[in-house]
Amino acid sequence: MHGPLNPAMDPAVAFLDTRAALERLQSGHLHVRSPFELSRAIIGSLTRREIELIARLAEESGRLEQRVMLDQLADDPEQFLEKLFKVWYELLAIRTIAVHSTATYDRMAKLARSLPEADKPLVADIADRFEQVSSMADGQREFLHGVIEFFRTRTSTHMTLATEELAAVSVQQNDDMRKITAWVAIVAVPTAVTGFFGENVRYPGFGKTSGFLASILIMLVIAVSLYIVFKRKKWL
Repeated sequence: MHGPLNPAMDPAVAFLDTRAALERLQSGHLHVRSPFELSRAIIGSLTRREIELIARLAEESGRLEQRVMLDQLADDPEQFLEKLFKVWYELLAIRTIAVHSTATYDRMAKLARSLPEADKPLVADIADRFEQVSSMADGQREFLHGVIEFFRTRTSTHMTLATEELAAVSVQQNDDMRKITAWVAIVAVPTAVTGFFGENVRYPGFGKTSGFLASILIMLVIAVSLYIVFKRKKWL
């Protein structure tokens, strides 16, 4: 109970429960006949504080769950997820302490051959108190784990929908680019034909109506052929 302590922790915090028991002894409100009764008094104070801490964490879990259910999340999802995990790890720390303490007192009850009969129920009661704390922390931790999973699922769903929307936009842009490319190719045919004939080259039909009609026919044939090809390729 008294160490080793985290350097960031106030040393006075480690003596809260033993100091409370000492004050009760000095004031005459607590009378003990054996070390196990004293241990029970100290553990009683410790487990009450742990249960109160679990209750506060449960309230925080409820507020976080409400924000998830109402989709009232922070602008930074990672920061919100960090808050969820912080509460989850605090519950895990309480649960770990309670489990280790339960195992200690259970082992003590089994191995202490000189343990008086009157003190055996006290040791069992201490172990039960830690089991109660462990059970409460486990239940709240499972609840919070469900909130975390729901948050992850909702975030993943939003990301999936955004990805699908972006993919749809990209597909539409590709379709538009194909259409633009196809029409540019078709429109370029008259320019190419008239550009060639505009060089005043002595081609068959030069300066005649038949030559003009032939150039028009060439443009139409090429343009229609390109239109059919692009239509079959579903570019148009």
